[in-house]
Amino acid sequence: GVVLQNTVPVALCRVGLYDRYTMALVAGALTNSDGTFRFNNQIVGYDGYFLIAFDPDGAPMQNAVILDKLTAT
Repeated sequence: GVVLQNTVPVALCRVGLYDRYTMALVAGALTNSDGTFRFNNQIVGYDGYFLIAFDPDGAPMQNAVILDKLTAT
């Protein structure tokens, strides 16, 4: 995935992948300098994930971004 703010890549953004039924953290990542991140341990085809992207430490205060009902590919 990639984290963008107004089309600008966001580096060092904490991203968490959660199971929407158990609320358990499945994987976590920090974005690279180009805003990209990758999770490797999700179940392909499972559609019960949600993702939260948090502002990097020291960045201007924004709202966290939540994406729901994600399917792993």
